[in-house]
Amino acid sequence: MVRIYRGRRTDSGATVVTVDGTRVLLPDAGALAVRFDWGQASAGSTALARALLLDHLDALPARSVLHRFAFTTVQTWTEDRWTCTMFELDAALRHVQQQLRLTCPLCADTGRREVTARLWRACACRPLQPEA
Repeated sequence: MVRIYRGRRTDSGATVVTVDGTRVLLPDAGALAVRFDWGQASAGSTALARALLLDHLDALPARSVLHRFAFTTVQTWTEDRWTCTMFELDAALRHVQQQLRLTCPLCADTGRREVTARLWRACACRPLQPEA
């Protein structure tokens, strides 16, 4: 099944983002105080990029990937409504990886990926080697 993300601004200015028309996408715990936004450089655009990629990848992306994705994708959506399929997210993510010359969007080729703000784990793309 193709996952479809949709965002819209209501008449009151609130933003609503859904996945497959039913499930409402919410900011993750790291960005709860921030309202989703798009079409401009803002904390709301970064929060939306983070939530989209977290839902799509089922893991937090590397910060460099997150910020480039927000800049090259979310901040370019200038209308009050937008639609993005999982395939379009994949293409945008591949473009970001090419721009940053990365193979892994989760760890940015470091071998370590962020699980929470203070917890890091070895990435499946390249497990950490023990330090000598």
